[in-house]
Amino acid sequence: MLLSLIRRFRGSERGSISAEFAISMTVIIALLTGGMEFGRYVLVRQKLDRAATTASDLVARAETVSTGQLGNIFSSTKEVMTPYDFTANGLVIVSMVTQTNGDDTIVWQRAGGGTLVKNSVVGVEGNVATLPAGFTLRDGESVVVAEVHYRYNPMILGSFLGITDVYHIAYFRPRFGATVPLDP
Repeated sequence: MLLSLIRRFRGSERGSISAEFAISMTVIIALLTGGMEFGRYVLVRQKLDRAATTASDLVARAETVSTGQLGNIFSSTKEVMTPYDFTANGLVIVSMVTQTNGDDTIVWQRAGGGTLVKNSVVGVEGNVATLPAGFTLRDGESVVVAEVHYRYNPMILGSFLGITDVYHIAYFRPRFGATVPLDP
């Protein structure tokens, strides 16, 4: 009895289409959600690149920069990052690094644009800067460094992928002089 039931079940093709459809739909849904999340992550990375480049370039174009102007630059970063919530999940750190007596020193540093709490990878104001290997400044030369931190929370696969901190940095040399002084 049981043996004949197994033979009959093995030979039957009813329901095989439903099983194939269920398996293939699972794969298709996984590919679609993964593709959407990957595309969203790539867009965030591109926007971070643009935000860091914009902030560094705007400071490098100025003859002097004030705290108020830096506030405006930080606000522009929020616009670059739209539609992502940069206020709650981001931070911009702008530093002026100058070569003096053989040391790359952080002359001034300001942070803003969001409420995320992160430290600068370059260093702390008044200390020696950590610049990439091969990036050298001659005595008296300066560079404007803009770092952008963003806490990325996946929209669809958040519980599976988890929150990721994304970081980008940009360097520009001052346009109108050896350095860009900070006016209070």
